[in-house]
Amino acid sequence: MTDFLIKSSVTMVLLLGLYHLFLEREKMHRFNRFYLLFALAFSLALPFITFTVYKQVAGVQDNVATAQMSMQQLTVMPVEESVSYMPYLLMAIYMSITLVLLFRFVNNLLHFKKAIRSNKTVIHKNAVLILLNDKILPHTFLHYIFINKQEYENRLIEDELFTHELTHVNQKHTLDILFIEALLTVFWFNPLLYFYKKAIKLNHEFLADEAVVSQTHNVINYQQLLLQKAVPATQYYLASSLNFSVTKKRFTMMTKDTPKGKATVLRFIALPVIAALVFTLCIQTVAQTKVQPVAEKAFSEKDSDRDTYFEGVRVRVLNSDKVKILYKPYEQFTEAEKDKYLPPVPEPMKKMPPTAKEFEALKKAKKCVVFIDSKNVSNKELGKYNAEDFAVYADLTAYGKELKIPGYLLLTNAYYEKEVKNENSQYKFETYTAIMLEDDKTGKLQPVMLPEHMGTKEFLKQREKLKAAKNGKPALARNSISKNSKI
Repeated sequence: MTDFLIKSSVTMVLLLGLYHLFLEREKMHRFNRFYLLFALAFSLALPFITFTVYKQVAGVQDNVATAQMSMQQLTVMPVEESVSYMPYLLMAIYMSITLVLLFRFVNNLLHFKKAIRSNKTVIHKNAVLILLNDKILPHTFLHYIFINKQEYENRLIEDELFTHELTHVNQKHTLDILFIEALLTVFWFNPLLYFYKKAIKLNHEFLADEAVVSQTHNVINYQQLLLQKAVPATQYYLASSLNFSVTKKRFTMMTKDTPKGKATVLRFIALPVIAALVFTLCIQTVAQTKVQPVAEKAFSEKDSDRDTYFEGVRVRVLNSDKVKILYKPYEQFTEAEKDKYLPPVPEPMKKMPPTAKEFEALKKAKKCVVFIDSKNVSNKELGKYNAEDFAVYADLTAYGKELKIPGYLLLTNAYYEKEVKNENSQYKFETYTAIMLEDDKTGKLQPVMLPEHMGTKEFLKQREKLKAAKNGKPALARNSISKNSKI
C-alpha cells in the first residue's frame, strides 16, 4: 500500500505541476480535460505496471563453503512477534471516515433522484429541465438542468445561461465529477485529489464559457451577466454550477487565443515526463547469478597456500566407512598423500553486499530469521544500518531444518575485515579431519572437510540434506527479494 501511495502521489504531483505550468492558461480546453482525466487514471494505474529487466552478476558460489560453515555455527533464537494495535486503530479511523463520505455521496445522488421525481419536468433540446420552487441558480446533473420554476415561466433566464448549462449536459461533465468524487470517497486523505477536482471543475467552466462566447460573440455582456449572478454556489457538490469560480482566470480565458503551432507542441509536452516516470518507477532490475560448481571455483590450487594453511596441524583422514586411514602432522605427509587426501585451501568468503532493494525488502519482511555477524537478531535492528554497512548477504533458507521461515546472513564490513577476510589463511584447530566420499559427478573418492564441532554421522546427514537442497534450489546464491517475494 505504501508503495502504491508513493508512486501514485509522485505521478500526480508531476503531471498536475505540468498542467499548471504549461496547459491551464492556454485555450485548448478539450485537450486539457482529457489530460486531467488521463493524469488521474495513469497515476492510479502506474504502481501496478512493472517491467522486469534481468541482469546477470558474477558468480558467488565461492562463498558456499564459508556460508555453510557459518550456518552450522548459528544458534536460531525464537522469533518474537510483538502485537501492535496501531494498524487496527488506523484502519478503523479510515473506514469510519470513508463510510461517512460514502453516505454523503449516496445522499447527494438521492437528492437529485428525489428532485427529478417530485418536480415538473420540461424537455429542452438535449436536456430535461427540472423546475424547482427554490430560488437557485441553474445547475446541471447528467442530462438534467435544475432551474427556478418562476423564472423559467416568466422567461427571466437568459439564453447565455441555457447555453452554458447545455454545454455541461452535451459534454457530459457530470461523469468527470462523479469520477473524481468516487476517488475522493476512497482516497479522501490524499490532498492532491482536491487540487485535481478544482482543476477539472474550472476546466468545465472554461469549456462552457467558450461555447457561450462562440455563440453570442459578446464577451462583455456575458462577463457582466456572470458578475450579476455571482452568489454562493449550489450546496450539492455533484452538480455543474454556473457560478463555480467566477474569477479573473475565466474572464481572461474568454479573450485569450492560443496559436495552433503552440497548442500542437504543448500536447506532446507530457510525453517525456510520462516516459521518465515509467522508466523510474516501473522498471525492476533482478540480479541473476550464474552459479559455478564448487569443485571448479571454490578452492585455490596453490601448494604454497596449502602448506601455510595446514602448518603445525595434525591431519586425520577417514574412509567412507569412517575408518581411520591416516593420522599424523601435516609436515609428515608426502606430496602424493597431500594431493590424494587433502582438498585445496578454501578461499575466503568474497564480498557480496546486499543491493539497496534487497536490504529495504528485508527490513520490511514480516517473518524471517536474520543473522548479523553470526548473531540472531530481529530485522527491526536493520533500521540502524544502511545497505552499504554490510560486506556479505546470503540466503540461508535452504539450510538447517531449524529454519522454518526464510533466513538471511549479513556480515558487517568491520566483522568481515576482522573475522572473515583472512580466516582461511591458517587452519584454526589443532586437528584437521577429512573424510573420503564419492564425488557426485566423477564417482571418484574426494576428501571433504569434517567440521570440528560436528560428528561424522551428523555431518553425513547434513551433507545429504545440502545435496537435496542444491538439487531443488540455488545454493546460497543471492536471491533478490522483490515486492512479490513471499517473506
